[in-house]
Amino acid sequence: MDDDALFNDALQGAKALKHKKRATHLPQPEIYVSDNPQSIQSLSSPPPLQAGTDYLAMDDTARLDGTTAKKIKNTQLPIEGKLDLHGVHANTAFEMLGRFIQESFHHKKHLLLIITGKGETPTRPIGILREAFPRWINSPAISPYIAYYTHPSDKHGGTGAFLVYLRHEK
Repeated sequence: MDDDALFNDALQGAKALKHKKRATHLPQPEIYVSDNPQSIQSLSSPPPLQAGTDYLAMDDTARLDGTTAKKIKNTQLPIEGKLDLHGVHANTAFEMLGRFIQESFHHKKHLLLIITGKGETPTRPIGILREAFPRWINSPAISPYIAYYTHPSDKHGGTGAFLVYLRHEK
């Protein structure tokens, strides 16, 4: 039996699916911050970093007490803010992340969920945003606000997301 005959035989008894309205545009990224044009940098200054804590690697607990990291990993602390960067260009995503973290710090939020997506393709095993995230977290504009970051459980996005715990103002 040739391919066409096999295909037609497989279609016997098949019914067309009902058509549903399709979205005509992509949804905007989720971001829970105000659109205040005031410079976020002027809202609140982060506490100064202590010596020896310049670069923060994922799962590095140097800026935390011992039990807080476990509570974050086990999702025992509430997620107080969420930023979804799916489909956002890297430069824009970095700006959105900085503004979101600075404003979240100003509003005394502690645990944030940042969704980058996995971004895996056959030619690129790790997505652009996911790969850039550790550099962004360690940038001079963002690093002073960060106490800890890690991947959440699969329930909250797994390796396509990051939990970020902000430092407390003293």
